[in-house]
Amino acid sequence: MFYILFDCCKLNNINPQKWLAYVLENIADHKGNMLHQLLPNNIDPLTIENFKQFWEV
Repeated sequence: MFYILFDCCKLNNINPQKWLAYVLENIADHKGNMLHQLLPNNIDPLTIENFKQFWEV
């Protein structure tokens, strides 16, 4: 399953490692019926590239 998600990231020009970090950080804040917004094909690549972890600040 992760292989498919990472492959989808690559097709959408998203760094898979940054995408996974973004999803793990933000999944708790999303409602169950809105989780599709975190899929690689529904997320804006600039959101992922501009995402900073708490240790990068």
